[in-house]
Amino acid sequence: MKRVGSLSILLISSKWLLAEAATAQTTPCFEVGVDYEGYDVQKFEDGSIPSAGACQEMCQRRKDCSYFSFVPETSSCYIKDAYALQGRKQDATTAGVVSGPKFCTTPDSS
Repeated sequence: MKRVGSLSILLISSKWLLAEAATAQTTPCFEVGVDYEGYDVQKFEDGSIPSAGACQEMCQRRKDCSYFSFVPETSSCYIKDAYALQGRKQDATTAGVVSGPKFCTTPDSS
C-alpha cells in the first residue's frame, strides 16, 4: 500500500488492472475469461482496438462476422465466423480475454 496525500493506493500487477478495465467495459452478453479459438475471418493485432465494445463494433461492420474475441493485454481483436462457439475455450490461458456475439440481445420485456 502506498500513501499519496490523503489517498492510499494499493499497487497491483498491470495485467490484473488490464483485466479489470476490460471487465468494466463489457456488457452482460460478453464472456470474460473465454476465447473462441480459431474461426477467424479478420484479425486486428496492431493494438488499434481499445476495448471489447470497439471489437464488437468491428464485428458488426462485417456480414461474415458472428462473434469476436478481444485480448485487452495487447488490444487485439479477432473477428469470428458463425462456427466460433465450437472453439470456445476457458482455462488459465484465456484469463482476461473477452468474447461475445455480434449483437447483444435482451429478453423480450412483454
